[in-house]
Amino acid sequence: MGATRQVSLRLTGALLQRLDREARLRKASRTSLVREALEHYLGSEEEDADHPFARVKDLIGSVRGSGPRDLARRHAYYLRKIFRKGTRKGGHFDIVP
Repeated sequence: MGATRQVSLRLTGALLQRLDREARLRKASRTSLVREALEHYLGSEEEDADHPFARVKDLIGSVRGSGPRDLARRHAYYLRKIFRKGTRKGGHFDIVP
């Protein structure tokens, strides 16, 4: 596990009661339960390689001319532009040239 460091956190009363109840049931310390929960939530470093984003991150941005460079920032603008040009057919929007 390596060297540990102390961290302080604030919990609501209800969450603290749930933590204490689980600690009693499992006969474990609060610290071990919080550590286990964080490891589960954050995942291990080995699991990161299996994450869908990790599998395609090298491809992101690799296709030239595939769309506007500012699409993430101005997506609302581009959607409005598509809907203004499009006509409603069969439950979806078709772009009218």
